[in-house]
Amino acid sequence: MERTGPASLERVIQRWTQPRVSPPAALAGDGKRMRGANRMAPQGEHWETVTLVDHAGGAPVASRSYREEGGEQHAMRALLEEVDLPDVTVTLDAGHAGREIRQAIVEQHGGHILVRIKGNSKLTWETLTGMDWDLGAERSWAEQRWQRSHNRHWERRCIQVFTPHPQLLPSPHARQAYRITHETCQRLGGEIQRTCSYGITSLPAAQATARDLLRLQRGHWQVESANHFRRDKTFGEDSSRIRTGHGPSNAAALNNLALALLLSQRQFETVPEAQTHFMGNREEAIRLLLQSG
Repeated sequence: MERTGPASLERVIQRWTQPRVSPPAALAGDGKRMRGANRMAPQGEHWETVTLVDHAGGAPVASRSYREEGGEQHAMRALLEEVDLPDVTVTLDAGHAGREIRQAIVEQHGGHILVRIKGNSKLTWETLTGMDWDLGAERSWAEQRWQRSHNRHWERRCIQVFTPHPQLLPSPHARQAYRITHETCQRLGGEIQRTCSYGITSLPAAQATARDLLRLQRGHWQVESANHFRRDKTFGEDSSRIRTGHGPSNAAALNNLALALLLSQRQFETVPEAQTHFMGNREEAIRLLLQSG
């Protein structure tokens, strides 16, 4: 495992995985640092993986590893070249959504983007944060609310969406811009905490309503809850001390393969349940690996 080139292994896994998963309507892309390997690696070594995860079920569709600090954009660009993206919406956080990435998804691959904007996209950020979001007839909204969620008495999200003038934003692919206001209250009658986040999408209003955009933004966190969390808690990736050769990158790729396999087995309620079953039934696990697409 330490000698096999990670790019070759990742492509083999991807060719095996893609025919076995339903064509996704939306993919979430994000990076995950392999903390155990980084803690034990010599100074200057850096291990991280970017993964595209299906919004619908959380299954990893493809991944790429890199070892240079700040290599997220290059790894994401290489990953996009290996995935079929026509009519697929790719949701990205600010760190993986440079101008070239957005352009490649929309213009070269025929997909759509939904990108959260932060201070690293300075002009777009300043434009969105400087707008009067309560002014204008084109504003629309949608809302999601939960009671007693995540140790909060309640939380609420409200999205405001508008169609910008083509010359307003520096991103030529922005067909809609949005602001999400997130309100939480820790106890009944307590102080309301309020935060705002901003984003753009290439989806026009005819294809995506305000509620659709809110759902897509929330669905982006599948990459955290369904992929990163499971790799850490179920497979112990952050505790791994593998640090020689290509071992950390290949271990991450194999963890993504295992997740794709286990999530495809609908008869199990949780990934640990499926993992326990196949650990006790090795022949069944081998048959699952060898089954045709």
